[in-house]
Amino acid sequence: MKNKRGQGMSTSTIVLLILAVVVLVILILGFTMGWSKVAPWLSKANVDNVVNTCSAACSTGGAYDFCRVDRELIDESKNKFHASCAVFSTVNEFRKYGIKTCSIDCDMACPEISIDGQSGNPNSNQGYDVSLLAGGNCFVPKV
Repeated sequence: MKNKRGQGMSTSTIVLLILAVVVLVILILGFTMGWSKVAPWLSKANVDNVVNTCSAACSTGGAYDFCRVDRELIDESKNKFHASCAVFSTVNEFRKYGIKTCSIDCDMACPEISIDGQSGNPNSNQGYDVSLLAGGNCFVPKV
């Protein structure tokens, strides 16, 4: 009985402590670096959210929210697009997402219209056709 020591930690306690530390590290990385970088498989389609947000902006008469606020749309194929509700509702390639046109007059010049960080060009005829939104010939290059 001379060499008897205190009770040690059980194996299950050690495993639970290791799991807790791993979860804590993942949470810290997720909140500091952003969840899309830590776990890209977690990002999912947000089409319904964008449709509802654009519909709300239109119904409340929010011209700035509908015409100028840049929104990120992620579809089920994980394609990402950055544009305003006005662009999503008028460009043919984006109409499949179901964002309705609005009675708000956006009155935007061609260079003010952007898709994925690319501005419109009135002297081009290639890319996304935003001529209806710009009130004249206007295309935004595809990235």
